[in-house]
Amino acid sequence: MKINENKELGDAIKQLCSDITEVSHTVYPSLAKYNSTYFELGRKYAKIISHNTFNGEDRPSQSVWGFINLVEGKFQIGDVLKANSWTGPATNKSRGNLMDGYEVERSNQHGPHYLT
Repeated sequence: MKINENKELGDAIKQLCSDITEVSHTVYPSLAKYNSTYFELGRKYAKIISHNTFNGEDRPSQSVWGFINLVEGKFQIGDVLKANSWTGPATNKSRGNLMDGYEVERSNQHGPHYLT
């Protein structure tokens, strides 16, 4: 599935990035001008990336917040997955689903909720 084929999912991914950035700016207001969150699309997943330019524009740091499933299979479309590495998600269990109203709060601003 391409994200442009599912406007609702595309909007939810954009909102997730906005929510992560907003919570980060609320928790760390003095660092707000350095932090942002964006996504990159792959064949199966959207990678959510936290971007920080605190060390200067020429030395930005990035980390993977998590992944969003884009295709039917083991997971539902919109499932939020914890990062296993820079290139792929942990595929043990979904941490929620964007289409069900996934909330970003202080406890998960650096990555999806842990399993309970």
